[in-house]
Amino acid sequence: MFATAGCTLAVFALIRAVGACSSPYGEATATANDAAPSAADSQDARGVPDPCQHAFVAEPPDNDDAPDEVLPPFGIAVDAIQVQGNQENPLALDLDNVCTCETGAGTAHEGKSSCITAASRCDLDGGRDNAVGEFVSGLGAFYAVDKFPNALIQQGRRGVLTQLGKYNGRANDKDVALGIILSEGIHSQGCPNSTAQHGTTWDTWSPGWCGDDKWSLPRDGVFQVSSGAVFVVVGTGYVRDYQLVVNFEKSTVSVPFDDAYALLVSSAIITGKLVPLGEDMNPRDPSVPPRTDKEKRFYRVDDGVLAGRISTHDLLAAIGSSKQSQTVEQTCLQSLYPVLKDRVCSSADIARSADLDFQPDAGCDALSTAIRFTGKPALLGEVYDRNRPSTPCEPGPNGEPLDAGVSYLCP
Repeated sequence: MFATAGCTLAVFALIRAVGACSSPYGEATATANDAAPSAADSQDARGVPDPCQHAFVAEPPDNDDAPDEVLPPFGIAVDAIQVQGNQENPLALDLDNVCTCETGAGTAHEGKSSCITAASRCDLDGGRDNAVGEFVSGLGAFYAVDKFPNALIQQGRRGVLTQLGKYNGRANDKDVALGIILSEGIHSQGCPNSTAQHGTTWDTWSPGWCGDDKWSLPRDGVFQVSSGAVFVVVGTGYVRDYQLVVNFEKSTVSVPFDDAYALLVSSAIITGKLVPLGEDMNPRDPSVPPRTDKEKRFYRVDDGVLAGRISTHDLLAAIGSSKQSQTVEQTCLQSLYPVLKDRVCSSADIARSADLDFQPDAGCDALSTAIRFTGKPALLGEVYDRNRPSTPCEPGPNGEPLDAGVSYLCP
């Protein structure tokens, strides 16, 4: 999937180091939980416990079940995305280590917002941050946010492909790594039940979810080394009781939104339940180590959550570039767009990066999010370059639409 922890960092810091990375994985020495808040952080300077029960990720495991064992890196493709309202999404996380609007003694940061805003937006229970969920709930049925990415996935046109490495295959592993890319679809039949899909500007194969779908790799999403493709975006983490936790501290994670644009999630955390599968794709006895090559790579993800921050600009660009159907114009050209823009700008509740939390001059310029997903076994395909014609609503070099007469910047 990637290089060793040290080699991966060298790849990112210095492109010429790629040639020195001879294998996708090896020993790891990096600390996995640097970016994730924990219960130990939840007290004020006087040592008074925070009364808020923060919705943090699971703590790292105390022990590694098989520290000397490692499976070959394997792929998992997202098969469904759910951008849900808060009523249906109890899995959102506390992203900025504060229960905004909580005023009890010992409350971290006195319950103040982590960014400058005219009016603080109170968190959900446990300090859960999910302004996108509130935004989606306010849209009702007239703008189906889930519709676009799921249609792309089911037609094999675009999807999220991950690759898990350094994993021992057991319930507890203190150090794993996860690569993630925005795939440009499936371009050869991998599963017997996959069917050819045809559009005016694309031809793909629908995923069959048999474990052999080959999701393509974008050229700018991988490095090519002697052992194969190395993902550019890599997070480090751990597995506790099969609960995967991975942090992407300095990287941006892309989620398909439509053919033209993607949602860009920064300071992201991914968590979800790993389920070991047999060759029949049904859950197998997790107490028995994988016995076949397929069992070594057949794991699915249940109750997955991608939590992070989407800047108001990037959310407006994704919405503006989208089309609710193939027969209508892009949203930024419709009378609906100003309404959506007002709602996005008024929903900002967090800074666009965790590094900006509680900085004196950092304004709320992003929406917190918790995107639910599930994932199934998949294979890495070939590098694929897809040419798309520019559109009026596509952001130009300055981040604004190329030719639409509207703006993606909030006042």
